[in-house]
Amino acid sequence: MASPEERHLRLTLRTLLAYLDDTLAPAEAKQIGQKLAQNPGAQQLAERIKKVTHRRGLATPPPTTFGKNTTSDPNVVACYLSDTLPPNLLADFESTCLESDMHLAEVAACHQILTLVLCEQLRIPPTSYRRMYALVKGRESVPNREPGQGIPVGGAYPDVPVADPDESDGAYLLGLPVLTSSLSLGRKIVRWSIVGLALVGFAFAVWNVWPKQVTQIADNHAVAVLPTRSTKATTTKPTVTTIEPKKPPVEPVKPPTEPVKPPVEPMPPVKPPVEPMPPVEPVKPAPPVELVPDRVPVKAGEVPIGVLESPELGVTVTRAPDVTPWNRIIGKDLQVRTGSRVVCLPGYKSKFKLDNGGIVELWGNLPDLLPLPVCETSVTFHVPYDGYAADLTIHTGRVYVSTTQPNGTKMRLRVLNEIWDLTLPDAKTEVVVEVVRRLVPGRLAETPETSIALHVMKGVAGLKVRYKDVPRIESGETVFWSNKGKGLEGPIRPQGPVGRGESYFSRVAVYPNEAQAKPALEALDEFNKRLVDKTRVRAMLAEGIREQLELTPRTLAEGRFSVLGYAAIGEFETLVDLLGDSTRHSLRQTSVSALRIALAVYNEKDDDFRILAMRKLGLNGEQADELTRLLRGASAEDRQTPEFIDGLIAGLSSPSLALREVSFAVLVLDIDPAAQKIQRLMQYNAAAPADIREPFVRAWTTRAVELKKPKEVVKESREVPLPK
Repeated sequence: MASPEERHLRLTLRTLLAYLDDTLAPAEAKQIGQKLAQNPGAQQLAERIKKVTHRRGLATPPPTTFGKNTTSDPNVVACYLSDTLPPNLLADFESTCLESDMHLAEVAACHQILTLVLCEQLRIPPTSYRRMYALVKGRESVPNREPGQGIPVGGAYPDVPVADPDESDGAYLLGLPVLTSSLSLGRKIVRWSIVGLALVGFAFAVWNVWPKQVTQIADNHAVAVLPTRSTKATTTKPTVTTIEPKKPPVEPVKPPTEPVKPPVEPMPPVKPPVEPMPPVEPVKPAPPVELVPDRVPVKAGEVPIGVLESPELGVTVTRAPDVTPWNRIIGKDLQVRTGSRVVCLPGYKSKFKLDNGGIVELWGNLPDLLPLPVCETSVTFHVPYDGYAADLTIHTGRVYVSTTQPNGTKMRLRVLNEIWDLTLPDAKTEVVVEVVRRLVPGRLAETPETSIALHVMKGVAGLKVRYKDVPRIESGETVFWSNKGKGLEGPIRPQGPVGRGESYFSRVAVYPNEAQAKPALEALDEFNKRLVDKTRVRAMLAEGIREQLELTPRTLAEGRFSVLGYAAIGEFETLVDLLGDSTRHSLRQTSVSALRIALAVYNEKDDDFRILAMRKLGLNGEQADELTRLLRGASAEDRQTPEFIDGLIAGLSSPSLALREVSFAVLVLDIDPAAQKIQRLMQYNAAAPADIREPFVRAWTTRAVELKKPKEVVKESREVPLPK
């Protein structure tokens, strides 16, 4: 049988049955109760055991299932309940009980019956007691004897010999204490001393109450001398009375008679078991009223919805659902049509004026310009319903919406399965909506985290979601939603000095690093001027990647923009090629960040990326899964796990160039951002020969000793903080 320490660590079916039948020690029951409160699966199993043992009509295991070493074998059930079942049968037995209510009820009922039999005294009905004694002949038959209280569980009559505690059948006592065969010498002495004292006391009492007389024996007759009283002081002889002894009467010998048999009493009727009352289901509250219908379908059709203003100021591309190439919106045809995906490339801005008076502005950004979680902005316009100026799906990025209608208008915004109805009461109101999507670290099958921040720049706006109505959001206030959060939150005003919310969402950006922003702005201007043919979007991005002969700030900025441009349009094939390119170190590093962005926005292409990685990078299935997991980054738990850090250090020496590059990126971006200022760590080149990489690997190995020291575990937040 398992020790108490082992039982504390395991929440098995047998331990759960002992807990439910209250056969555990108080300390053990407390620890099992704590584990049960922390385990929803065990709580469901406990409720299931209570239900199946009271279910009417639940059959027992059929006789055909009984056999040697089967779950329905009584010996197997007994071995399991006594914790003597062999380990090779234990797992199958518990698995069968968890899968079948019939077997689970059988084992639970047997455990409950044994608990009652072994823990409570046995009470025999008086009628049964008399009937059993009536079956015996002779002196032993005393049918009118009153039944006793029974023998406690584990006790025995002192004069009845019992089996020696060392005999082989002692194992079948099911935990009862072994009875002794005889009383000890000390107990015998105490018992006979009590009996002797009782006899002495009885004799003394008889002597005190017996009358005083003198008895003389003469001539074989008993003579009683009685004392006499006299007032004279003379001596008189006592009167002698002769008492003849009485002879006992001789009774005739009667033939032995048979004992009178008591009348056979009928057995008391067996009362049917009291059926438990069926549980009363709680009254379910009425479902909340839907303010916005769930999953409102978009209107089908491809019709013009508006035009692009000032196309020469930005690069905006579009693609119809059934058309493969991306085309730039430029020239005479500036109309945007419903059903087509519209992407404002990273770093550019574009403004659409809709036919119903709505204004939609797309805002792009580059990491070289502002350290914000926004690159490209991607939307899809739909045919609006009556009363709405616009109906659009925001895939990612930042969108500014307003209206030219003096009396205001309504716009429908869609993000994933969320539908938000935004009310703009007048032409002075301006609202910005920012959608950020990012991969969940360390979890391959989990959908990306998507957050929405709606901020009122000017005026007052109203918002309705499915179950919540926010009639008034004032200027400077923000509402927030995340698919990993608690639902819609707000409106709240970002903490800090007045105007910090507006500065974060401002169109006019103040670049914190002008030296880094200048070549990026020049690269954007050059790409805009050279892309005059609307069909050469991918060709122009490819030219920006190929022109890397001189590593100047300008060429590096052009290369980073082209790689992020490929991510914006979901071009995974080129990004995978760059991840395995051993000649362009900077572009290979940028491809890691670009793949993180593309996998978050185009998450439906995860399988396509895995196939491309296996085909173009020469990876097997396990290596492709490891590459995908590392691209998702490191979670807060991974940063505190020494084994994960050791795996990244080992990845720096992996045979695959892609795995070496991604392992280095996770170390620098997620595990140890402070290493970006240490030259001996940042000079690691994943494409260099092994002898050149080795000193840097040793430096990272030394660095890992500090990284693996215990730190305060900070729970990772799945919510993007509101801008301050």
